Amino acid sequence: MGSYGLKGLYLGITDATLKKWKDTFLAEENSPQKATLEDENLRLREEIAELREERDILKKSVAIFLKPRK
Repeated sequence: MGSYGLKGLYLGITDATLKKWKDTFLAEENSPQKATLEDENLRLREEIAELREERDILKKSVAIFLKPRK
């Protein structure tokens, strides 16, 4: 049995398949595309936070304008 033997045996997966998955994962971890995706993810999270803040401000503004006047 290889180094993946017991894990593969338990999961019903061959050593070769486990090694291929690991190699693919490690290659993706070091790819420039991953850095680009992480940058885009950060930018989108910041944009979402800003949009939520704007939405909350607009909700409060609408509530103020819709209050019955005395």
